[in-house]
Amino acid sequence: MPIMDGYECAKELKKLFREKPDVACPIVACTAFVQEAEREKARQAGMDYYLTKPVTLESIKNTLKNIEGMGDMMKSWILISQ
Repeated sequence: MPIMDGYECAKELKKLFREKPDVACPIVACTAFVQEAEREKARQAGMDYYLTKPVTLESIKNTLKNIEGMGDMMKSWILISQ
């Protein structure tokens, strides 16, 4: 990203959403970095989930199922994709 990297973006988004406790802001990292240190760096920045490339449809589905409130939306997406 030209202005800030994903870590800074996550920090800024979490800061914004701290002021709106009734609104969730789950952040999913999607990266080619597989090292545990990178996973921890993402967690420290405020990212809630961490996917490594190559990302599969199954890993996306599983992650979205874990995000509160996404279950019903996922049911719709699954029906559409079949």
